[in-house]
Amino acid sequence: MEFYKIYYDHKKVIIADEADLNFNGNNTLFAEFDNAEILQALIRTLLEVPSIESLYIYGEKPELIWETYKSLYTIIEAAGGLVLNKASHALLIFRHQKWDLPKGKIEKKETIEQAAIREVIEECGVKDLVIDEKLCITYHVYDLNDKKILKFSHWFLMRCQDNEPELVPQIIEGITDAKWMTATETLNILDQSYSSVRDVLTRFFIKSL
Repeated sequence: MEFYKIYYDHKKVIIADEADLNFNGNNTLFAEFDNAEILQALIRTLLEVPSIESLYIYGEKPELIWETYKSLYTIIEAAGGLVLNKASHALLIFRHQKWDLPKGKIEKKETIEQAAIREVIEECGVKDLVIDEKLCITYHVYDLNDKKILKFSHWFLMRCQDNEPELVPQIIEGITDAKWMTATETLNILDQSYSSVRDVLTRFFIKSL
């Protein structure tokens, strides 16, 4: 089954090629895709009705649904990393009262990989980074200067060549703490992280345990 998952804080939109009535989500609104206007109305319903937690949009051409959905927003692309040291401890940052992973906007003339490494260095002071593999792309929507932003976040698994280097959180970016965590410690703080970051951490650490 082909699908996209987009977060609106704790709510989400799922775009898929068919309806999955066994979808693991409470209070889900299912709808077959029709057009952009109806899609917008369904999204408003999701956001305005407290009891609805997920909107599941399906159709034979999920890429068409995805292109229609994207047209409703201003797109920003970002890149970041799940960084492991030699002890396989993960690098987490504390920003805006949430545990997060280092990431930031991709600059002009910069590759996604270059942006991901630069952001980790800037936000945490960690150097000697090597990209192991691309993990996934997450999507979330937020408001910025009266615009509706759809952010694509490209996540990479990175290895730090130092055993446990000193971390220097970038205070100017609202980062008040940075620390290395074991897999168990990381999974224990999931409820204090963003939904999209929780997806990245869960995919990697549940698979690794």
